[in-house]
Amino acid sequence: MKNNVHQKGYHNKPLTEKQKANNTKKSKIRERVEDVFGFMKQIMHGLALKLIGFIKAT
Repeated sequence: MKNNVHQKGYHNKPLTEKQKANNTKKSKIRERVEDVFGFMKQIMHGLALKLIGFIKAT
């Protein structure tokens, strides 16, 4: 597994150009994945069904 957590700049130590480029690469992957979960949450109102709701749904 690869660590895809963004690097963070601090008050007296801003991000280097290489760190900014790495954050951009990570964002492209992250955006594709988060779009799917955002769709499920907004349009489908989540996928979790309670037991009573599951029985009615089937």
